[in-house]
Amino acid sequence: MSEADEFSGGPETLLFRLTAKSLDTKDVEIEWGAQIEKVCAAGIRPTHLDGHKHVQMLPGLFGIALRLAKRHGIEAVRISHETSSLRAALAGGNESKSVMLKQGVQARGLKLLARDAREMAERSGIATADYFCGIAQTGVLSRKGVLQLLASLPEGTTELMCHPGYSDAELQNTATRLQKSRQTELDILTDKEIRKSIAALGIRLINYQEISALGI
Repeated sequence: MSEADEFSGGPETLLFRLTAKSLDTKDVEIEWGAQIEKVCAAGIRPTHLDGHKHVQMLPGLFGIALRLAKRHGIEAVRISHETSSLRAALAGGNESKSVMLKQGVQARGLKLLARDAREMAERSGIATADYFCGIAQTGVLSRKGVLQLLASLPEGTTELMCHPGYSDAELQNTATRLQKSRQTELDILTDKEIRKSIAALGIRLINYQEISALGI
């Protein structure tokens, strides 16, 4: 396998290779470290670590993410453990049932793959959000679902994973399946009623840098 292909194939392929013990996690740590160093060299200070398609949650890899966070002074990580009650609240009723079912299964799988992630982060002194949701609704997020979610938030910090963007020619030339949904999500997140609901419910919008500052 060439160096360029070492980590190709997506999370499913990496999971298979980890299970088959054909992937050296030391190589993963070197690669991830190099990516972080490139970002820092560009003058960008990361507020947290996460992975494309939640790859950091695969067996044996979350500990690497924590070590790299400590090494590079990054104070938070994303834990992709979707809360079932929030997943239900976020369902607006108009989503593709087959898409939500498939992605809901993926969300449950992620919780099983790194069940002790939150405890590991706490022991390492790395901050996380208290709750996380949005996997099952990837690509099918609805305005009604977001309003329901806002009214159902538990005490603490909740991260809503979303993919807002502009449905322009540049996006249409990429391989992502999330095309029109990006513009839809942008419209939802900037909707006046959504903003009014946030204010009326006393919800404070924060980012990962603020999560770290709170010592969560």
